[in-house]
Amino acid sequence: MSKSDRLTPGAAAFLGHTYVDHIVVPPHDLEWIDCKVIGKKLVTSFGGSAAAASFYCSGFGLRSDFLGQYADDQHGPMVMNWFDRYGVNLHLPRLVNRSSVSIIVVAQREIRTIVKFPDVNYLSKFPRLDVDECRGFYFDGYQIDALEYYAPMCQEKEIMRFADIGDGERFADDHLRLMNVIVASDKIVKKRDLKNPRNALRFLQAMGAKIAVITMGRRGMIWFENRDFRYFPALDIEGHIVDPSGTGDANAAGLFYALLQWPNDSVQNALRFSRAAAANKALHLGHENALTSAEAVKAMAENFREISEGEVELQVA
Repeated sequence: MSKSDRLTPGAAAFLGHTYVDHIVVPPHDLEWIDCKVIGKKLVTSFGGSAAAASFYCSGFGLRSDFLGQYADDQHGPMVMNWFDRYGVNLHLPRLVNRSSVSIIVVAQREIRTIVKFPDVNYLSKFPRLDVDECRGFYFDGYQIDALEYYAPMCQEKEIMRFADIGDGERFADDHLRLMNVIVASDKIVKKRDLKNPRNALRFLQAMGAKIAVITMGRRGMIWFENRDFRYFPALDIEGHIVDPSGTGDANAAGLFYALLQWPNDSVQNALRFSRAAAANKALHLGHENALTSAEAVKAMAENFREISEGEVELQVA
């Protein structure tokens, strides 16, 4: 754990919330009402978009700093061990009463249910660190007070502000206007009453994003760079999926890494890497089991074909 007053020179920073994920695989023929059964698998892993992204990016070879929370409870040592084991620098975490926990049930037909138990009642202030040598800043919507401190500072210094907003619930419009790269799931369409994914892209464009991506699962992604709207297909991993939870986190981590690591490459190639990172996650139970190198992610993607537009109902207009 770092007590420095500055972020690690040349590192990327991640601001968010660490979850302890308990991932359960029940029998596929489970009767859900009033039953008791023997589960097939149980895995405990780290979770939370920014936390997971920091671990993925560290594995890809990017020096990573994390600004999160910590509780002195039964889960606390496990959380600290993850940061030590995977080389992510944890900066003076904010104290909370208990660790945040998710129960994830991966059921039949690759459907998952997630029940979250967060503790966002912070007992201490966030650390105020020098960002001058930060390569990019990743936000997931937790610790809004810290976001409101760091995002304008990064904007002034022209440091990438990357937001994984999910369905957009944790981000107000004023927060979105501070970001120049935004990834959202297609759930934002319903949450913000935007009618369809293309309207969601237009909304993010109006917020000032230079690059925005809407993820749509098997239907792939739609994205824009400046004013250029495009479709990007998913990989066909159906039949190989082990755990669909966390694929959005892995996708965002892959895009953040690729944009920083290959700044002169095209956004389309960055999406190719992020798509591979998401597919790799789906093939593993829990985030920790999916950690690997950037080279391994690229090699894995070569084993799967792209799903053509004709094979899915896009309905993005």
